Amino acid sequence: MYFALSAVLKKFRYLKFCLAVLLAVVGAKMLLKNYLEAVPGKTYLMLGAIVLIMGAGVLASVVWPGGEGGSGTGNREPGTGNQERGTRK
Repeated sequence: MYFALSAVLKKFRYLKFCLAVLLAVVGAKMLLKNYLEAVPGKTYLMLGAIVLIMGAGVLASVVWPGGEGGSGTGNREPGTGNQERGTRK
């Protein structure tokens, strides 16, 4: 799934974070396999969690778009940060 979404990672800046959360959820499900046997509809719950996590990432990327390349820094010029840093009066 990661390789299928790699082309889309530049368009949606929060997608990489959502994939990490998704992998953590799947790993937790694997670790808790013996405890989750009694949960009815666990397949549908996992599918819902996947859709919710991925949808939240895409929605967050649309609501708070980043700069080019998905770095989130925008198109700032170098050296336009805090000008008072390192100066003493």
